[in-house]
Amino acid sequence: MKRPVDLVDPNSDLATLYSNEDSRFPLSNSEYSSNDILFILRQLGMSTEVISWEEIVARAHSIQHVDLNVAIGRTKVMVLIAMH
Repeated sequence: MKRPVDLVDPNSDLATLYSNEDSRFPLSNSEYSSNDILFILRQLGMSTEVISWEEIVARAHSIQHVDLNVAIGRTKVMVLIAMH
């Protein structure tokens, strides 16, 4: 079980930076993926728009291990985050 601050909203743009294997999403197909629970997790600190620079660096390293289209999607999101 992860803390809410260690989770990423599966409906946010940040979700593009992660895969299911990264274990950063609330469990899908369970009560933890309902809209009510996601709302509460957001209130408790689940990431929706902002991640640390250290996490951005880790995500940048992750693109060398994924499909080209996934890498492009992740790169776009990282650029958008960096521009803010």
